[in-house]
Amino acid sequence: MVVRELRNENIDVINFTSNPSLYISRALSPAKISSINIDEETKRAEVYLKPDQVSLAIGKGGFNIKLAGTLTGYEIDVYRDTDQDTEDVDIQNLPMKSNNGSLMSSRLLVLTLQKVF
Repeated sequence: MVVRELRNENIDVINFTSNPSLYISRALSPAKISSINIDEETKRAEVYLKPDQVSLAIGKGGFNIKLAGTLTGYEIDVYRDTDQDTEDVDIQNLPMKSNNGSLMSSRLLVLTLQKVF
């Protein structure tokens, strides 16, 4: 009945915990996180994922990572956990399009991704 009321939109239920690492891991599910470094003073989290998990964490148009940041109250930086030396690219205020085509800004978070050549 709830799904019908939401016009078949999928919803995820994230169990709250006072453990920030676990809360961020749950918010980024189904991505499997390799490690997380939390800075509680600045409310920033560095999340390390295997390359095949990065797109799951970020989501289409950056919506998953944006929602996870809003939900947890942390600015989430995403890093690829690889053995290769790659160049870091810092993306700030990444413009994103909403479902209706209007532009949105991801000021709530900064995504840090590594360039792949």
